[in-house]
Amino acid sequence: MAEYILLIQFCSLIANDCTDAEEHSLQFADYYSCMLTAYADGMQMYEEIEPAGVNEFEITIRHQCIKIETYE
Repeated sequence: MAEYILLIQFCSLIANDCTDAEEHSLQFADYYSCMLTAYADGMQMYEEIEPAGVNEFEITIRHQCIKIETYE
């Protein structure tokens, strides 16, 4: 059986640099639910950041859903 983990990073297009990837606290049964969470969480993260900082550093949120094999 496979599950997915979500990795999220903040990146600055100005500095051409990203933070270390952080693993989401949940694992997902499928790619679709992982991606929905990635976009929803990304939107919430943008709302928590000051707009001036996003604009100054051109912050983007990078996410990946990575398939992992689980054995039961």
